[in-house]
Amino acid sequence: MSIKRIHHINFIVEDLDDGIAHFEKILVGHVFEKDELPQRGVVTARARVGEQWFVLVQPTDFDLAPGRHLREKGEGFFLMSLEVDSMEDAVRDMEREGVTFTSESDRKGLLNWWVRDLKENHTFGAQLQLCEERD
Repeated sequence: MSIKRIHHINFIVEDLDDGIAHFEKILVGHVFEKDELPQRGVVTARARVGEQWFVLVQPTDFDLAPGRHLREKGEGFFLMSLEVDSMEDAVRDMEREGVTFTSESDRKGLLNWWVRDLKENHTFGAQLQLCEERD
C-alpha cells in the first residue's frame, strides 16, 4: 500500500459563506469553489492549497454524520483524508494489520473522489479516511 499524500482536510462550519470569508483571509489568494453532496447532507467549498484540498463543510441534514459532528463538537476540524493509489489494496493491507473501517464499501465524495472512513478507535478519536481519485 502506498499513501501518496494528504489529499484533503475538512473543517465543519455552521455557515458556508461565513466560513469562506473567514478562511479566505487566512488562505490569502485562494479561491473557494462551492459544491453539494446531498447524500452526505452537506454543502461544501474547496480551495486547492499546494497539492492538497482545503474543504469547508456545512451540514444541511443533522441526522447524518457531518450534522451530528457539528451538533456534538461544534465548528472546527472535521477530518483528514489520505490519498492512496488503490483503495482495494490499501484496505486489504490495513485490514491485515488489524485496522477496521466504518463500512464495507467506498462512498462517492466530491469530484471523482472515493473515500472510506477508518474507525476512530485506530485514530485516537480523530476522523481519518482513505481517498482514491478515480476517472
